[in-house]
Amino acid sequence: MDDRIQKFEKLRGLATQRERLTETLSELTKFNHNHDGSSSFHIQDSRHLEFKTANSNLIKLATTRLQSILEQRKAEIEQEIVQFEL
Repeated sequence: MDDRIQKFEKLRGLATQRERLTETLSELTKFNHNHDGSSSFHIQDSRHLEFKTANSNLIKLATTRLQSILEQRKAEIEQEIVQFEL
């Protein structure tokens, strides 16, 4: 019984990951289609070191690559869900 519950929790975790990825991809797609060239890109780490740019070519490159990585990860998770056995 405990093994089955653990497997169910793992499946629920995969479903949650897929849901978060879907939401992130939706937000990123909206950004990619709605930015007018006056966007900025800002990354900050836990030590408050940061990188900022307003270079539209660099922003497009970063968001396109990020979207590709997220889509690939979503496909991997979906494959795990399809092959999952309780």
